[in-house]
Amino acid sequence: MKKQKKQDVLDRPAVGLKLMSFFTGAGGLDLGFEQAGFETIYATDIDADSCTTLQQNAGTFLSSRIKVERANICTLDASKLPQNVDLIIGGPPCQSFSASGRRE
Repeated sequence: MKKQKKQDVLDRPAVGLKLMSFFTGAGGLDLGFEQAGFETIYATDIDADSCTTLQQNAGTFLSSRIKVERANICTLDASKLPQNVDLIIGGPPCQSFSASGRRE
């Protein structure tokens, strides 16, 4: 069996791999992963406007099978989250570091 080179593995698209996204915001990180071949099947954020944006982008910029849930991740019931995912991603809140945030 021929040993694969690391670069060969990195160059292959992630077609068919499913991901779950936390602290999703408007979905920019998810969009990048979708362009690499992943499919976002679950996304959550505490911000209502972010969730509305995600729902409006479902089927256009993001997977049409995405389930968007507005929630605080501290109160999510893990037993109700998708179980068959290949990757979990998250964009931790940057408000305290952002120039537009409170920087507390």
